[in-house]
Amino acid sequence: MLTRHYHFPADELWEQQRQNKPIIFLDIETTGLQRDTTILYLIGCGYFEQKEYHIIQWFNDDAISEPAMLLSFQDFAIRHPGPLLTFNGENFDIPYLNRHYELNGIPCRLDASDSSKSLDMYKLLKPFQHLFGMPHGRQKDWEHFLNIHREDRYNGGQLIGIYKEYLRKKDDVLLDTLLLHNMEDIRGMERLLPLLSYPAMMEGHFTFQKICANSSSFPSEQSIVVSCRLENILPVPLHIPAVYLQANDSKATSSRPADAGAAGSNLIAIAGVLDAKEDMLYLTIPVMDGSLKYFYPDYRNYYYLPEEDRAIHKSVGCYVDKNHRIAATASTCYIRKSGLFLPVVFQKNYKGVAMHGEKYQNILTFYKINHKDKVSYIEAEELFHGHPDMITPYLSDWMKGILMAAIRQSVPICDYSERQY
Repeated sequence: MLTRHYHFPADELWEQQRQNKPIIFLDIETTGLQRDTTILYLIGCGYFEQKEYHIIQWFNDDAISEPAMLLSFQDFAIRHPGPLLTFNGENFDIPYLNRHYELNGIPCRLDASDSSKSLDMYKLLKPFQHLFGMPHGRQKDWEHFLNIHREDRYNGGQLIGIYKEYLRKKDDVLLDTLLLHNMEDIRGMERLLPLLSYPAMMEGHFTFQKICANSSSFPSEQSIVVSCRLENILPVPLHIPAVYLQANDSKATSSRPADAGAAGSNLIAIAGVLDAKEDMLYLTIPVMDGSLKYFYPDYRNYYYLPEEDRAIHKSVGCYVDKNHRIAATASTCYIRKSGLFLPVVFQKNYKGVAMHGEKYQNILTFYKINHKDKVSYIEAEELFHGHPDMITPYLSDWMKGILMAAIRQSVPICDYSERQY
């Protein structure tokens, strides 16, 4: 087994790594994708230590050093317990290593399901590749997007032949080619770290600042603009224009439906605009100014009072004259509330985007226009003043609704192929 150790001066990322739990960048090279019939010939790790960035590589220089490599990596992982950050490692690198630990009789297993132990950059960035017009979302695509230059010009498949040729010739030029590819994969992941500010933004890593009235995004509708301060600076600005999404989870459309504002409609404008630049986020959210209904779930225990247009519980309604009450139905078991209301985005998970409405659906009161409507609303006053701790999860879901609608439109926000080195 051949071991190489390099170190570089750490840039501003060092402070981030020092303040947070250290990340271990992991990348492996193999002679194929099949775990049981191929050879592991290179393991590379990158890590921060003593204000330097280090890369260590274990190379199978004789085609039989795999057990020694696995033991060295196991020892390294014990001494550096930070989560492993990979690019598509959840599907390839970690399952491959686990299988080869098993094949070599070494009691070690890496956990790809626990986010405190493993982070897959490919999985985290996948929803955003569609926004940036990226057909595949490979590591080199994202490096191109950030104008990161590589000396290495080979892919993993091409390197298999180079490795086999190295075993025959022991040529240092071939060795340098193999090590360079792995090193640039590891350094590339380090340089792509700023991209993780996009999923962090969607998951609520921001601080609400203020709201202001806005009517320009929706010419015939009232809306508000919510501004937030992001925890991380975005490497490239993100702008998503107005999109419309059907609440019954069918496909979005970029043009406004004719009945999008009609009573009883299941179509709703998903945030007129999402603008994010550097460390600032601006969300345009349409609001409804009027009267909506809260529907009691157990309508059989209520009477409906037609003259007052509201439902009342039978324990109290029994004292109302029978001529002024009727048995409530699911569609008449409500009370009305007037005010400013914000739409709620409830969608199924889509392309790795998970909604978190359960954080506030049992805390905030949900209103509708009609009982069967799939669109629900919350009162703006209740959210921003009654439950300020629910602002972040609500805005996070709102952004995810915008993201899913934009993905379904298949309209890229920008074309990454136009970016130049």
